[in-house]
Amino acid sequence: MFSSLWRLAWGNVRMSFRDYGIYLITISLGVAVFYAFNTISEQTGFLSASTSDVLLLLADLMHGLTVFLACILGFLMVYANNFLVRRRKRELGLYQVLGMTRRQVSVVLCLECGCASLAAFGIGLGLGVLLSQFLVFVTAALFNDTITQFGFIFSQMGLWYSGICFGFMFLVTLAFDVATVGKVRIVDLMQGERRVESQRVRPVWLCSIIACAGIAILAVAYGRLLTDGLPVMMDPGNEEMGAFGLTTLLCIVGTLALFWGLPTPAMALMRHVRGYYLRDLHLFTVRQVASRVNSSAIAMGATALVLFLAMTSVTGGMSIASGLNLSVERGAPYSATMSFNYAGLGGMRGMTDYDGRSIEPTTEPVSVTDWFERAFGEALGDVEATNQVDVRSSVPLGVEVDETTYATYGYPTLGAFGEIAGKELPAGVSDEVFAELQVISLSRYNAQRALLAMEPVDLAPDEYLFLCNLGPKMADYYNTGLAAGVRFDVGGRELAPAEPRVIDDRSAALYDASYGSDTGTLVVADELVAGLPVYYSILQIQCAPGAEEALCQRLDEVSDGLFVGTVDGQYTIGDGTVSPFLYENGEPVAYYSMTSTHQDALQTSATMTGLIGYLATYIGFVLVVGCAAILAIQQLSQTADSLGRYRLLHELGAPAAQVNRSVLSQTALCFGFPLAVGLCHSVVALAVLAEVMTVLAPIDVTSSIGLAVAIFVVVYGGYFLATFLMARRLADARHLGLRTG
Repeated sequence: MFSSLWRLAWGNVRMSFRDYGIYLITISLGVAVFYAFNTISEQTGFLSASTSDVLLLLADLMHGLTVFLACILGFLMVYANNFLVRRRKRELGLYQVLGMTRRQVSVVLCLECGCASLAAFGIGLGLGVLLSQFLVFVTAALFNDTITQFGFIFSQMGLWYSGICFGFMFLVTLAFDVATVGKVRIVDLMQGERRVESQRVRPVWLCSIIACAGIAILAVAYGRLLTDGLPVMMDPGNEEMGAFGLTTLLCIVGTLALFWGLPTPAMALMRHVRGYYLRDLHLFTVRQVASRVNSSAIAMGATALVLFLAMTSVTGGMSIASGLNLSVERGAPYSATMSFNYAGLGGMRGMTDYDGRSIEPTTEPVSVTDWFERAFGEALGDVEATNQVDVRSSVPLGVEVDETTYATYGYPTLGAFGEIAGKELPAGVSDEVFAELQVISLSRYNAQRALLAMEPVDLAPDEYLFLCNLGPKMADYYNTGLAAGVRFDVGGRELAPAEPRVIDDRSAALYDASYGSDTGTLVVADELVAGLPVYYSILQIQCAPGAEEALCQRLDEVSDGLFVGTVDGQYTIGDGTVSPFLYENGEPVAYYSMTSTHQDALQTSATMTGLIGYLATYIGFVLVVGCAAILAIQQLSQTADSLGRYRLLHELGAPAAQVNRSVLSQTALCFGFPLAVGLCHSVVALAVLAEVMTVLAPIDVTSSIGLAVAIFVVVYGGYFLATFLMARRLADARHLGLRTG
């Protein structure tokens, strides 16, 4: 008996192979992506140690994300299988009429599902193996690494995770098949092809009102997003987060209202364009499209929202990653930097050393060179040159900083540039106009430029230069004020800008960071900084060529050794004894804060680039597959429900070419409408994202559009083409049993 059921199932799969197209494509793509992205840990043998550490972290994230995405694809498989069962209800009912039990019919369905799923798994695994070889080179490019000793990759871990996900999807689909056959009556199966979901005629006036309301709600949501921007502080209780939540809700409601209300008035409007509406099969096509969108308005609206997330995640994620790569070289120009905090702005007021002596604000910086030499000892041979930059507050001691600081005293503040030029702060920047700006001396700045092999600059006693290595939005904000000639009081002298633009090259970086870190620093004549309180001192270090790795290793030892043990009550570093506190005349004045290196900045940037790039592409790809699969199944189901109408068209003599064009138009409009709405949402969101992110780094959204377009052309376009070909076959006269020619 089993052999007979197996032969029947195998024959059905062979005859219905085209009907399984969407099912096969979705499972194959899912398995290929699951396998390829779960082989990341296998790439560690071809890349550097630092990249390998990040890949291991990324692999753990991918494993968890894969399970989540497998649940989504499992739901899609149930949805896809629903189409196959609906197409074959009459056939399944006929089996029972001919004497097969429900259990035997369920066995046939299980065997068919198993054959199709195993075929899809094999195809997907083969594609995944090929894709995993290519991903090695993608990883090297994302992490700015070099491939060594490349070899063929086959990951047992990737196979394991792909098998688990495939098994989950298969079991869910199998359970649905068995439940369908077990609960539905034979008469329902036999009449399945005749049962078409009834559609209530919606009033044109009501749909018009709802469509206009949807457009208005979306306009309000866009306006709020463009005005309020994205929430910088992701605190659930934050006012910005609440406003963003309301904007998101408006976007969802507006999208669903648009899809629910627009088709009916659009169809009514098309009726009045009689030269188009009554030509060829346009009347039929318009009514079909309106019916399809009306019957699945909520699903298509949700699809548009998911497409929006997919486009935004891929384009935005890759744009952020590329922006971080561009900013790291400018933001970390030194071999290493070490920071030392003083009391006051650095948050050190009231802090005490190990003997209980408090650190008080001071206007005299301490030399950190002695501390540095004691900490390094013999490793100083790797150091080629150093420079100490003392960063000071622009507000003298004893002056309370509040919103009247600039208006009363003329001291440099962040908001002063906007006050003078009438320009608002960029989105994502604090609007506290009393945030004072920091100051460094001209001699220390020129020494910093010399350390970077740059020419010194000249400055008149009544002039200042302005440094900022953040993104272009902050530079534009400052440039407006500088061009307007904003003047500040520093050290008792009113200063005018020496240049109408900020200095944003490598010399604007006071310490190493993976992105721009200097929010704004004034360079003034040496005699003007004498009475200003010291904020922090930075020791900038350049090492000899080829010695950067050894220097960084030694710096790590210094940083770790400060806090791991003591000898005679003193914190130890290597063979010497050095306290993290810096003393002047026996009193503590500063405290070692942190060490940052060029290598650390590169690694941090590469880590962020890799994580964002991989996760954005992975999530975006799976979301696009999900949306395209849902749309494909909807269109095929509705085409199957309309076979009687296509039969009538052929019997009335409609040319096959016109029928095919009608099928193409219906498929294109139903795929294009959600894509167009999602694209509009994404354009607005990416504009706001770029507005926020360009405060920190030079983000160029257009540079990542190519990847997003490639994903959509290959995946979304592929599903569209497959859906059209399958729908055209369903509506073909020969498939309907009609004579042609």
